[in-house]
Formats: sequence, C-alpha cells, structure tokens
Amino acid sequence: MTMKTTLAAVAAGVFALFSAQAMAASHAGAAPMGASAPKARAEVKAEAKEAVKAGETKAGEGSQTDPAAKAPSKTTRAERKAKAAAAVKAGETKAGEGSQADPAAKAPSKITRAERKAAAASAVKAGETKAGEGAPKQ
Repeated sequence: MTMKTTLAAVAAGVFALFSAQAMAASHAGAAPMGASAPKARAEVKAEAKEAVKAGETKAGEGSQTDPAAKAPSKTTRAERKAKAAAAVKAGETKAGEGSQADPAAKAPSKITRAERKAAAASAVKAGETKAGEGAPKQ
C-alpha cells in the first residue's frame, strides 16, 4: 500500500511539472488581453527622434502633462524683491517671511507677560484654577 501511495504522489508531481511547463510555453509570447506588445528600445528612440524633428517636443524632454503649469513667471526677480521690500516697509510682513495665509492667526498678543501672570495668580486665589495648571483642556 505504501508503494502505491508513493508511486501515485510521484506521478502527480511529474504531471504537475509537465503541465506547468506546457502552459508557460504556450503563453510565453502572448501579450495580456487588451494590451499591445511592448515596443523595442530602438522603436521608442526612433519615435522620439521623429517627435523632435516635428517640433512636438524638445530633445531630452519627456511628455509634459501640463505645459502651463511650468510656464515661467511674468515678473522678474527684481520686481518680486521690490514688492516684498515694500510689504515689509508697510508692515504687512516681516523680513524673511513668505506670504501668510491668515495674518490674524499669528497676530502678536496685546497682553504682556506680567498681565498674564497677574491674571493667573488672581485665578488661583479665587479658586478658579490650581497653581501650575494652564487653561482647561477641551
């Protein structure tokens, strides 16, 4: 009985091996469904040369998805620097900072540190908060 089981297992393994090789050989040259065969490197290079000659693209560049996104700026660097210097002089921005999305978000506090400390000390005395605690967390 063990000889029959061993023989059956070997036969199944050999069958699986040969059928897998046969399937691989039949599908070796086939492209996936709905896809064309990949182009050779020489074909791609020839197409690129034709596109350069036709003026569709520049040499060394790939296809551009959005040429307007990479358009050069209409203002010169000197004009941008002058505009930034005027904004600093007017107090709209600080020197070395970029444009702020929300200027009110980083507005300086109108209360001094001494006033904040006095308010915290009076809150501790009134029993509204314990010493060493900050604002209640939400």
